Amino acid sequence: PITNSLTPRSRAMLVAPLMSPLISFSSGLAIGRVKMAGRALSTLAIGVGISLLASFLLGVLLPTATITTEMLSRGRPTLVDAGIALASGVVGAYATARKDIPAALAGVAIAAALMPPICTVGLGFAFGEMDLAFGAAILFTTNIICIILAGMGVFLYLGMNLRRFDDVRQSVQIAALTAFFIAAVPVFVLLVQLTKEASQGADVRTEIESVLD
Repeated sequence: PITNSLTPRSRAMLVAPLMSPLISFSSGLAIGRVKMAGRALSTLAIGVGISLLASFLLGVLLPTATITTEMLSRGRPTLVDAGIALASGVVGAYATARKDIPAALAGVAIAAALMPPICTVGLGFAFGEMDLAFGAAILFTTNIICIILAGMGVFLYLGMNLRRFDDVRQSVQIAALTAFFIAAVPVFVLLVQLTKEASQGADVRTEIESVLD
């Protein structure tokens, strides 16, 4: 009964509370609305902080500090995870731009890419597993960047373009876009390195299994 009284956008936010600020941030960068992008970034930071705090407190209150296989899978990100995040961003942005597509669909797609890794970060801190928390943080950051990039691509494809809004000079708009892309570079470099390490680890494991039967 409660969910029936909610709007489609509210249902999507109930599933993925980080969806709206992410999509707003990507559209703000795409069309040059720097102030809107700034507000979305502030909302995103608050949502991330609340998610981290909630998962950390739950980890502290748990009777046993058990690391599950689901948590471990989020602690070892690869380029495959980036591809999944890009697909989620495309779905989220397209569903937001089209009224005939349920917004909850976008919420589910983005929630699957964001909430598990950020909760793993909080639980990793609570359990004292810093390596796990660091790996999940890399995955979460990668997913954030990929969703924003995919959203920008969809909005540009749908006809949006860089315009002057909010009395902000176009140089400021371009500077904001440039800063975002520069910040994304080291994350992707680290992700490529982690992917190579995962591939080498798999090769070593396969060789050991073949030798030792």
